[in-house]
Amino acid sequence: MKHNARAILFTEVILLSILSLLFGGCIRKIPAAPDPPVPAADESLPGELVGIRHESSGGSMVYRSEFAIEVTPDEIVHAEYWPEDYRRDRVERDHVPIKASQWADLEKITRVLWPLMEEVVPYEPDEGLFADGEEIFVLDGGDYNRWYFTWKTDEGERTIQVYEPQDRRITTLRDLLCELAEPIGRKIVWYDPPKLDGIYFCSDEDRYSYQCTCDRDEKDLYRCYFYFMENGERKSVSTTTDGKVWQKVYDFCEPLNLAAFPEGNGMIGGDPLTCTLYYDDGRQKTVIPDETTVEKLLSFFEEMCEELR
Repeated sequence: MKHNARAILFTEVILLSILSLLFGGCIRKIPAAPDPPVPAADESLPGELVGIRHESSGGSMVYRSEFAIEVTPDEIVHAEYWPEDYRRDRVERDHVPIKASQWADLEKITRVLWPLMEEVVPYEPDEGLFADGEEIFVLDGGDYNRWYFTWKTDEGERTIQVYEPQDRRITTLRDLLCELAEPIGRKIVWYDPPKLDGIYFCSDEDRYSYQCTCDRDEKDLYRCYFYFMENGERKSVSTTTDGKVWQKVYDFCEPLNLAAFPEGNGMIGGDPLTCTLYYDDGRQKTVIPDETTVEKLLSFFEEMCEELR
């Protein structure tokens, strides 16, 4: 009997162990997932955006163009505008509540544009403006386009006036503000960042120039004009090509971050070595690359020139 009891007990232990292995994974407590990391503060911003003020006018030449708005996360503090309906006079609105989603859109586009904005340095009247030894007097009036952003920092609130960036995405911010002031259902376009679609690399001293730019009137058509010295003679390679060649140029140039180099003057009599960048929003920028980048660009275009011959 004792032997049988031991056998039964042993069998029960084995069965319990097997059941634990089979079902233990299903009934054991699963540890909770860790909380998502808190995003790091955007160091490119002065602080937390708490206010935007915009004032603009086309001056006396553009009738009914005056617009002004000051907005915070909670409300339109004040707005003045000429309505789209030309039958009405100028409208003024004060302390109009706004939605959290509306302020979020303003924050979103400001975050995109802020790295492109340059702070306005206040003019000191005592210093004066001079030309040819004579002081220039600046008169008020005319057209204007002013932007002010208020940021909450550890030291308190700070309002910064900036120049309007030459980027089509500023239109998104302006349209959002106009729609806040006068909600008529405007279509708000969120533009992609301007993309490089042409380059002109030139050295007057070494007498070479390499240009690859898109044809604005023909889709997927690019024009390449290469001029260089070879065995003491000036040679050239000119051709039209499709986007595949430009994609190769783009893939090489984009990582070089050419737009970050100091601005240059590509006009006749300007800087002897320049690189002009063309963008798909119609803008262009001329820069002066450093020596290392010049060597990379020259080597790349010389190789491409051989391929296109």
